[in-house]
Amino acid sequence: MAHLLFSIIVTNPVDMKKLLFLLFCLISFIEIQAQVNRWGNQPPVYNYSDADVRTPSLSGGIQVAVPTGSFAESYDGIPAGFGAQFLFNIRQTPFEWGIGFSWHSMGSLNEDIWVYEGTDVDGDDVYSRGSMSVKSNNYAYHGLFRFEPFKGTFQPYADLVGGMKSFSTKTEIEIKDTDDVEVNKLKPNFGLSYGWAVGAKYKLTDELAIELRFANMKGGATKFVDRNSIQIDDTGGFQYELISSTTDNLIFQAGVSLEF
Repeated sequence: MAHLLFSIIVTNPVDMKKLLFLLFCLISFIEIQAQVNRWGNQPPVYNYSDADVRTPSLSGGIQVAVPTGSFAESYDGIPAGFGAQFLFNIRQTPFEWGIGFSWHSMGSLNEDIWVYEGTDVDGDDVYSRGSMSVKSNNYAYHGLFRFEPFKGTFQPYADLVGGMKSFSTKTEIEIKDTDDVEVNKLKPNFGLSYGWAVGAKYKLTDELAIELRFANMKGGATKFVDRNSIQIDDTGGFQYELISSTTDNLIFQAGVSLEF
């Protein structure tokens, strides 16, 4: 079943979005019906000293980001990492605001190389054996506006999300049998990021809940380093190619949430 679901996510992202939206609506309807059954014909009377009081929350969990559109065509891989969201309630309304952060690894590689050291007394080029590691990362910083209608055991919600992404590639070159390490950052870049998210929490205790979250994010056009194209020329300089693309993706998060 898990393998089938993952296949749907990767190969049919549009169908997956429809499925998640319908699932969110169904779960919300079930929760509304449960609330109505508990309240009967009487509207709820909130006592903010009980468990329904709205307090700040901190969520975090592992994330998988499935590229879509031109991003899926130009980037070969599925970034993974972690994400976190910190939200404050707007008084005791169903609305909240906050910030979100995520980090995704976009891949790494390690290879043995020859490192240019300069010239000797005779003017000949000198090379030493070494190793090069390359790590590519994507960071995202977002503002969040959330609608969370229920504060009971089950808490579905919907978010509007906007902010920016950064892309960075770092190389580390180490010469064999020495402690010399050269670190280089290649062509960092930024892009806009915006979209929406839906999710749900299930409370295990008054403070702790498990949480699932899905986000459909649009990314502005940007450029990032193709890690597989990085080479070192005869003078020790870097040669590489840039990938130009939008950065749309579908993000799946599973984790926990703490309420203060």
